[in-house]
Amino acid sequence: MHRLKTVILGSFITGTLLVMSGPAQAYDHGRSSWGHNGYHRSQDIRQDRRDLHRDFNDIRADRRDIRADRRDLFRDYRDVRGDRRELRSDIRHGASPAEIARDRQELRSDWRDIFSDRRDLRRDYWDLRNDRRDVRQDRRDLREDFRH
Repeated sequence: MHRLKTVILGSFITGTLLVMSGPAQAYDHGRSSWGHNGYHRSQDIRQDRRDLHRDFNDIRADRRDIRADRRDLFRDYRDVRGDRRELRSDIRHGASPAEIARDRQELRSDWRDIFSDRRDLRRDYWDLRNDRRDVRQDRRDLREDFRH
C-alpha cells in the first residue's frame, strides 16, 4: 500500500510539474509579452535613424550636384552662343579655313560638354529620386519599429 501511494503521489506531482513546465518552456525569456525583444527593437530603431540620416545627407549631396550640373550646363550654353558669334564673325570677315575649323571644333566640344552635363544632371535627378524613396521607406521602417 505504501508503494502504491508513493507511485500515485509521484505520478501526480510529476504530472503537475509537466503541466506547469509546458508554458515555462514555451516562454522565450529574451522577449517581452508582445513578442518583441526590447534590445533588438532599440537596435532596429537606431539603425533606421542612421539610415534616415544617411539618406538625408545623400539628398543634400544630390541637390548640390544638381545645382553644380545646372550651372555647368548654363555656362556651356553661354559658351556655345559665344562660339557661334565668333564663328559668324570669322566667316563674315573672311578668316582662314584653319580658323573657321578651329571655331567649329570648339563648338563641337561645347556641345559634347552639354550632352555630358545633361547626362550627369539626369543621373543626379535619378539619384535624388531614389534617395527620396529610401527616406520614405526608412520612415516607414522607423514607424513600424516604434509601433511594435
